[in-house]
Amino acid sequence: MALATGAAGDISTRHTRRAQDFAELERLGGVLAEHARSLLAGARPIQIMPATLGNRSISLDLKSPLSDNAAAAAQTSLTARRAELLRTGQAAEARTLETILQGLAHAGQAHSAAGPQLVAPISVARVGELDLVALPGEPYNRLGVEIRGSGGRPVLLLGYTNGYIGYIPTRQAYASLDYEVLMSPLAPGAGERLRAAASQLFASDIGGST
Repeated sequence: MALATGAAGDISTRHTRRAQDFAELERLGGVLAEHARSLLAGARPIQIMPATLGNRSISLDLKSPLSDNAAAAAQTSLTARRAELLRTGQAAEARTLETILQGLAHAGQAHSAAGPQLVAPISVARVGELDLVALPGEPYNRLGVEIRGSGGRPVLLLGYTNGYIGYIPTRQAYASLDYEVLMSPLAPGAGERLRAAASQLFASDIGGST
């Protein structure tokens, strides 16, 4: 059995958690454990062999910063909305808005870069029936699902690997003001470029070597 923190960029307990204590941590752990147990019935052994490796680095465009006027307007609107949610007892929704406000406050200083692009290393490995894909950040779950479904083989996605470039949202995510989008240094489409580059590595370097 293998466990990895994969495409968890937009997966957060802030939307649903009931508290911030060890009892809630235990409850959430139990939910995950029960789901994992239910999947064991359909599990099968896979063949593991010496790894065939592929590596590539690609340049990703950085996004333009949010204008001061747009940030100020969003902060005023969200602050009022959060106060209303708290007043009516909608704590989870208020938490989500609180993180967006934090993103607005810190997005401008979250990342610094010397130029208009950022270099992202990608690594892939084929170990028998299992493929590994390593990305240097926190990809959104949709990107992970697309990577896993692209090759018709079991895939384990490894986030936070070979450095850290921050959150890696989908292109569609930039239509909303979310904490992860605000804190990401990447321009829309960067996540899809990473996904495509990983697939190309398997098709050329890895697929051609087996």
